[in-house]
Amino acid sequence: MDRLIAAETLTAYKRFSERDCYADEKQGERDGRSEIPTAHQEDFSAHEILRIEQAASALNNYVGRVRDSVNRIDEQITDRQLETDSAYRSATDSMTQMQMAELDELKEISGPTSVTYLAQTKSLMSDRRAFDEQQSRAGRMPRMALHLPLFGARRATLQWLTPYMTLLFVLSLLEIPINELAIQLAFEFLPPVSYMIAYFIGLSFVLLAHFLGLQILRAIYLKGAARAWRWLFAVAIMAVAIFVIYILYEMRGQIAETTAGPPSPADILAAPAPAEIQSLAPESQQGRILTALARFFPWIAVPGIEIGGVRFAQFGLFILNVMVLLIGTILSVYRHDPDPDLERAWHQLSRSQRTVNELERLYQQAAAQIKMRYARQMVDADRQRDKASQDLRRLEDERARLLDAMNSDVRIVSLALANQLAAYQRGNRSTRQSNAPPYFGQAGLATLGRRLLHP
Repeated sequence: MDRLIAAETLTAYKRFSERDCYADEKQGERDGRSEIPTAHQEDFSAHEILRIEQAASALNNYVGRVRDSVNRIDEQITDRQLETDSAYRSATDSMTQMQMAELDELKEISGPTSVTYLAQTKSLMSDRRAFDEQQSRAGRMPRMALHLPLFGARRATLQWLTPYMTLLFVLSLLEIPINELAIQLAFEFLPPVSYMIAYFIGLSFVLLAHFLGLQILRAIYLKGAARAWRWLFAVAIMAVAIFVIYILYEMRGQIAETTAGPPSPADILAAPAPAEIQSLAPESQQGRILTALARFFPWIAVPGIEIGGVRFAQFGLFILNVMVLLIGTILSVYRHDPDPDLERAWHQLSRSQRTVNELERLYQQAAAQIKMRYARQMVDADRQRDKASQDLRRLEDERARLLDAMNSDVRIVSLALANQLAAYQRGNRSTRQSNAPPYFGQAGLATLGRRLLHP
């Protein structure tokens, strides 16, 4: 813009050269022969004043137009600054108010001031008082193990997955290879069905072991009728478990005999006589006991009876079932506290604490999402403000460039005018007879700046 203004107002001065001083020098020679200006004159001559007025007129026209452009830029800077600040403050204030409103609403719906949160907090305080009472009564903390969740409090949906539950699950899986073949051959099920039934039996065993250990532990701790009932329940559970194990034992034995193939001559000779024949021969009480034990324990030798190796495999499976039951019972005893009231109070407190923690986690997660959403909007507002600031900086740079160019052009006009006046005074000195006026030279040129901008 400044180049265009300078081209329209300062063309003669922008293209000024030494040849343009020729007319001024000739005019100075003519005035010098006429002794113009006089030797005592302290101001410029008419020709010099004309040149000064011409330069001042062009320069003031140029400076005025440049200042108009600068003023327009200043107005644009002011307007855009006010618009940017107002828009940014309005956007940020609006987003801040909306964020606070959403957070307050969230707090009322699911936060610390919500009905659900307050009710759970009240329940937690009540459960904590109940636990403190039970702990004070027992004089100790609960003695439990393998009860903490494997994933801690990070996943509320997996709070039930504890080391104890994991070990019971492994024990139930061990029952599959122990009992699957007996079930498949006894009932002629397909392998997948046999595996499912075997796993169901395994789950039944670990559940029986869980309750058996719990009843034994509580029977040892409790007194009076409660102890008797616990022992009764323990005996009933044990009877059911032993009965199931024995049924599986017999099923495995019958299947082993069926799949063993036809007996060899040696087996026929070693086999006992049929029951009809044995009933005719008298048998002692000791013989009947040994015969019964030999059917269950394969290493007991009975005169005249030899039990094959099939019984050893059958008895091994029986022992494995008993071991699963026994290990599950030991884990159950190790897992629980002997005081049922103390353990119950601790579990209730833990559940209430987990519920409150989960509510707090969900609330904090929702609040963080709200804050994150408005933070992104604030970033967009900051980006728009930065873009507006860049536009403002471009306007400020344009303003500074106009002022720098104006100062440069003023110096150019001043230099051109000084050359014109110097050429006039040089020609004037060369033809006049009297002394040169006192303003000739630097004394007069020093006042040009003031006269140009303020003629």
